[in-house]
Amino acid sequence: MPLKVEYLDERRGVLAEASGELTGDELLRGVADVNSLDLAEKPILYTFFDFNGVTGVNISTLQIRAAADLAIRGSRRHSISRVVAIYAKNDLPFALARMWEVLVNEIGWETYVFRERTDALAWMQLPLPQLGCHSRGGPTFVASIDWELILVDTVWSQKMTPMIQ
Repeated sequence: MPLKVEYLDERRGVLAEASGELTGDELLRGVADVNSLDLAEKPILYTFFDFNGVTGVNISTLQIRAAADLAIRGSRRHSISRVVAIYAKNDLPFALARMWEVLVNEIGWETYVFRERTDALAWMQLPLPQLGCHSRGGPTFVASIDWELILVDTVWSQKMTPMIQ
Protein backbone atom coordinates (compact mmCIF):
# COMPACT_ATOMS: atom_id res chain seq x y z
CA MET A 1 0.00 0.00 0.00
CA PRO A 2 1.66 3.27 -1.11
CA LEU A 3 0.03 5.41 1.61
CA LYS A 4 -0.25 4.02 5.12
CA VAL A 5 -2.09 6.12 7.71
CA GLU A 6 -1.68 5.11 11.33
CA TYR A 7 -3.57 6.78 14.17
CA LEU A 8 -1.67 7.38 17.39
CA ASP A 9 -2.55 8.55 20.87
CA GLU A 10 -6.19 7.43 20.81
CA ARG A 11 -6.69 8.96 17.33
CA ARG A 12 -5.29 12.37 18.38
CA GLY A 13 -2.23 12.01 16.15
CA VAL A 14 -1.39 10.69 12.70
CA LEU A 15 1.68 9.05 11.24
CA ALA A 16 1.31 8.91 7.45
CA GLU A 17 3.97 7.12 5.42
CA ALA A 18 4.05 7.06 1.64
CA SER A 19 6.00 4.51 -0.35
CA GLY A 20 6.32 3.36 -3.94
CA GLU A 21 4.29 5.21 -6.57
CA LEU A 22 1.94 7.64 -4.81
CA THR A 23 -1.15 8.66 -6.77
CA GLY A 24 -3.44 11.60 -6.26
CA ASP A 25 -6.37 9.27 -5.57
CA GLU A 26 -4.46 7.57 -2.73
CA LEU A 27 -3.46 10.93 -1.30
CA LEU A 28 -7.05 12.21 -1.43
CA ARG A 29 -8.37 9.05 0.29
CA GLY A 30 -5.83 9.50 3.09
CA VAL A 31 -6.54 13.22 3.54
CA ALA A 32 -10.30 12.59 3.48
CA ASP A 33 -9.95 9.88 6.12
CA VAL A 34 -7.83 12.04 8.45
CA ASN A 35 -10.26 14.97 8.12
CA SER A 36 -13.48 12.93 8.19
CA LEU A 37 -16.63 13.57 10.17
CA ASP A 38 -15.85 10.38 12.11
CA LEU A 39 -13.05 12.29 13.83
CA ALA A 40 -15.10 15.43 14.47
CA GLU A 41 -15.70 14.62 18.15
CA LYS A 42 -12.00 14.13 18.90
CA PRO A 43 -9.91 16.20 16.49
CA ILE A 44 -6.46 15.31 15.22
CA LEU A 45 -3.86 17.44 17.00
CA TYR A 46 -0.70 16.49 15.14
CA THR A 47 0.44 14.85 11.92
CA PHE A 48 3.81 13.60 10.75
CA PHE A 49 3.83 12.85 7.01
CA ASP A 50 6.83 10.91 5.69
CA PHE A 51 7.33 11.02 1.90
CA ASN A 52 10.76 9.33 2.10
CA GLY A 53 9.66 5.97 0.69
CA VAL A 54 8.10 7.50 -2.43
CA THR A 55 9.73 6.32 -5.65
CA GLY A 56 7.25 7.97 -8.01
CA VAL A 57 4.49 10.55 -7.90
CA ASN A 58 1.37 10.77 -10.03
CA ILE A 59 -0.44 13.70 -8.43
CA SER A 60 -1.85 16.71 -10.27
CA THR A 61 -1.96 20.26 -8.96
CA LEU A 62 -5.78 19.94 -8.99
CA GLN A 63 -5.49 16.95 -6.65
CA ILE A 64 -3.20 18.95 -4.32
CA ARG A 65 -5.84 21.71 -4.33
CA ALA A 66 -8.54 19.11 -3.55
CA ALA A 67 -6.42 17.72 -0.67
CA ALA A 68 -6.04 21.26 0.70
CA ASP A 69 -9.80 21.83 0.38
CA LEU A 70 -10.48 18.63 2.36
CA ALA A 71 -8.14 19.84 5.12
CA ILE A 72 -9.74 23.28 5.13
CA ARG A 73 -13.26 21.81 5.41
CA GLY A 74 -12.09 19.46 8.17
CA SER A 75 -10.51 22.34 10.11
CA ARG A 76 -13.82 24.20 10.19
CA ARG A 77 -15.25 21.53 12.50
CA HIS A 78 -12.81 22.50 15.27
CA SER A 79 -11.34 25.65 16.80
CA ILE A 80 -8.23 23.66 17.74
CA SER A 81 -5.10 24.04 15.64
CA ARG A 82 -2.99 21.17 14.33
CA VAL A 83 0.76 20.74 14.07
CA VAL A 84 1.79 19.23 10.72
CA ALA A 85 5.37 18.28 9.84
CA ILE A 86 6.04 16.90 6.37
CA TYR A 87 9.31 15.17 5.55
CA ALA A 88 9.99 15.16 1.81
CA LYS A 89 13.62 14.78 0.77
CA ASN A 90 13.07 14.53 -3.00
CA ASP A 91 12.22 17.56 -5.14
CA LEU A 92 8.76 16.67 -6.50
CA PRO A 93 7.20 15.50 -3.21
CA PHE A 94 8.80 18.52 -1.50
CA ALA A 95 7.31 20.91 -4.08
CA LEU A 96 3.85 19.31 -3.84
CA ALA A 97 3.96 19.44 -0.04
CA ARG A 98 4.96 23.12 -0.14
CA MET A 99 2.06 23.79 -2.53
CA TRP A 100 -0.35 22.11 -0.08
CA GLU A 101 1.19 24.10 2.79
CA VAL A 102 0.55 27.40 0.99
CA LEU A 103 -3.01 26.39 0.10
CA VAL A 104 -3.92 25.51 3.71
CA ASN A 105 -2.27 28.61 5.16
CA GLU A 106 -5.69 30.19 5.87
CA ILE A 107 -6.48 27.44 8.40
CA GLY A 108 -3.91 28.63 10.91
CA TRP A 109 -2.37 25.19 11.41
CA GLU A 110 1.30 25.13 12.30
CA THR A 111 2.77 23.46 9.20
CA TYR A 112 6.25 23.08 7.79
CA VAL A 113 7.91 20.99 5.09
CA PHE A 114 11.39 19.59 5.72
CA ARG A 115 14.08 17.94 3.63
CA GLU A 116 15.60 16.23 6.69
CA ARG A 117 13.67 13.91 8.99
CA THR A 118 15.69 14.92 12.06
CA ASP A 119 14.81 18.58 11.41
CA ALA A 120 11.10 17.72 11.14
CA LEU A 121 11.13 15.78 14.39
CA ALA A 122 13.12 18.48 16.20
CA TRP A 123 10.66 21.14 14.97
CA MET A 124 7.70 19.17 16.30
CA GLN A 125 9.32 19.21 19.73
CA LEU A 126 9.43 23.03 19.97
CA PRO A 127 6.77 25.12 21.69
CA LEU A 128 4.79 27.28 19.26
CA PRO A 129 6.44 30.61 20.17
CA GLN A 130 9.82 29.13 19.22
CA LEU A 131 8.35 28.04 15.89
CA GLY A 132 7.52 31.65 15.12
CA CYS A 133 3.80 30.84 15.29
CA HIS A 134 0.96 32.38 17.21
CA SER A 135 -1.97 30.69 18.88
CA ARG A 136 -5.42 31.45 17.43
CA GLY A 137 -6.97 31.48 20.88
CA GLY A 138 -7.07 27.70 21.25
CA PRO A 139 -4.51 25.65 23.11
CA THR A 140 -0.93 25.74 21.88
CA PHE A 141 0.88 22.51 21.15
CA VAL A 142 4.22 21.18 22.17
CA ALA A 143 5.45 17.88 20.77
CA SER A 144 8.11 16.10 22.77
CA ILE A 145 9.28 12.52 23.10
CA ASP A 146 6.48 9.87 23.40
CA TRP A 147 3.16 11.13 21.87
CA GLU A 148 1.49 11.22 25.23
CA LEU A 149 -1.25 13.82 25.48
CA ILE A 150 -1.11 15.94 28.61
CA LEU A 151 -3.17 19.02 29.53
CA VAL A 152 -1.10 21.55 31.48
CA ASP A 153 -2.51 25.04 32.13
CA THR A 154 -4.53 24.95 28.87
CA VAL A 155 -1.43 24.01 26.89
CA TRP A 156 -1.62 20.66 25.12
CA SER A 157 1.63 18.76 25.09
CA GLN A 158 2.27 15.76 22.90
CA LYS A 159 5.17 13.38 23.00
CA MET A 160 6.37 11.36 20.01
CA THR A 161 6.38 7.59 19.95
CA PRO A 162 9.71 5.87 19.54
CA MET A 163 8.44 4.51 16.19
CA ILE A 164 8.84 7.97 14.65
CA GLN A 165 12.61 8.29 14.66
